[in-house]
Amino acid sequence: MLSSEVGKRVHQSRAAARPRESFEEYAIPFITSGVTPSGGYSGTWCRDASFILEAWIELGLIDEAARVAEHIWSNRISNGNEGSILVGRGSPEEEFRARVARKEELEEIKGALPTSIHRGYREIYAAKPDIDSNALMIRATCRACVASKNRTFSEKMYPTLQSAVEYLRSRDVDGDGLLEQGPNEDWMDTVMREGKVVYSQGTWLGALNSLASLLDFLGRTSESDKIKEEAVSVERNVDNTLWNDLCYADNASVGRINQDVVFYINERSGKQDPKALRSLGTIRERLWMCSSGPKVSSPAYRKTGPLKLKEIEYHNQAFWPWISAVEVKSRIASGDTSNAAVLLENCIESAPYEWIGARNSGRYPFRTGVASTFIALRQSFS
Repeated sequence: MLSSEVGKRVHQSRAAARPRESFEEYAIPFITSGVTPSGGYSGTWCRDASFILEAWIELGLIDEAARVAEHIWSNRISNGNEGSILVGRGSPEEEFRARVARKEELEEIKGALPTSIHRGYREIYAAKPDIDSNALMIRATCRACVASKNRTFSEKMYPTLQSAVEYLRSRDVDGDGLLEQGPNEDWMDTVMREGKVVYSQGTWLGALNSLASLLDFLGRTSESDKIKEEAVSVERNVDNTLWNDLCYADNASVGRINQDVVFYINERSGKQDPKALRSLGTIRERLWMCSSGPKVSSPAYRKTGPLKLKEIEYHNQAFWPWISAVEVKSRIASGDTSNAAVLLENCIESAPYEWIGARNSGRYPFRTGVASTFIALRQSFS
């Protein structure tokens, strides 16, 4: 298989260059020791937890992943938790100041997960719950349910997941089948992307695909078919609206390339069609400019907040092993085994770092990057 070729090359490279403890021997105890991002981050961050739980599923820790997922969803927005939810720290509309969410605000977002969960409070980082935090946790939870083969648990979780799906549907403000977001309401929470972001559509598509699989497992075929039709519609709308002849691009921007469009490529049905292949070629040409690994965007964002970022720093062009490991999967699926192997080697070397820039780097050790790289490495040997 194509992926086994990548695995063989990476294994040979590591054996020659790293005779010490293998990546998996380091990664597995670290991944399974918690669901916080680690590296100084406190609390549970829902998008990070989703990747960590999917690594647990890859390891066969299905029941453990299901239990933690259930606990995370117990912290969703609901009646009665007013006063314990902060909002606005990442929102320019709030001048990047956190405040207690108002009761009427929470009524509109019931069923959604916050960005992060802490002892005594929860936080919605920007103005509304992140599309990707919710979509990624839907995906991870559905996969845990199906892998568990536990119908009772899956039926119990389904209404919770459905409520989160309804919240995500509400983010399609203009009714065109694509979700709109406000500034900083995705993982790149400093560059103030807003509107129709390709990565966020990819996480939404992943949520729909996984929900359809869960419904198939539960024998609810007609409901599953409707979700599959919705997923097809999302693909069609992204391909028709967020394509600029070179790459999938946020708001169909002609000038900017973001690496995280690979998440959409991984979730769409046609991973080797011309648009997917052209996007990967453009990413290779435009973003693979640094020795450490690809930049997450080009050109640099001029206006950032709440952090004022220089070029090749944090979300502003730095190398992120987390999203680069997702790109590895895109390249494997497209048949680009040579570049997939090179990129996976970079991810393995840098996985414990949150990000790597020209002058500094992010949190260490960063569990999310290790988990995402671990998943890519495991699946490269499949």
